[in-house]
Amino acid sequence: MDGFILVPDLAEKAFIIDWPLSRILLQSSRDFPWILLVPRLPGISQMHELREKDQMQLMREISAASRIMVTHFSCDRINVAAMGNKVPQLHIHVICRDREDPYWPETIWHQPYVPLEAEELEARRKQLSDVFHRQSWESYP
Repeated sequence: MDGFILVPDLAEKAFIIDWPLSRILLQSSRDFPWILLVPRLPGISQMHELREKDQMQLMREISAASRIMVTHFSCDRINVAAMGNKVPQLHIHVICRDREDPYWPETIWHQPYVPLEAEELEARRKQLSDVFHRQSWESYP
């Protein structure tokens, strides 16, 4: 989309796919399957800044991404959050949580997590890219 540029903190994440509104990125975490949705619109830092139709599209994409993640990783819970305190560009975290993860049932914010090694990161990125390309957001109500 015209004028869309990822801020440096998000630009370093691994690319999975572009959906109609969002760029989907992979967070490097061995502890939790974790993706981010970034609306591909310039200058947006908070959800209320989106036009209503873009808000609705973002919710559809969050729901579809959540369904893909819970199906693919068989997790107990999906956590969805838009914090934005440190990274000013609007981005939504979609994180698979499992009763066996190291911080269950606490939140993961401010917890140290183990990043994936480069080979593991690329393998997960490829795996999710394949899944997201097969299971488009449109296949979910």
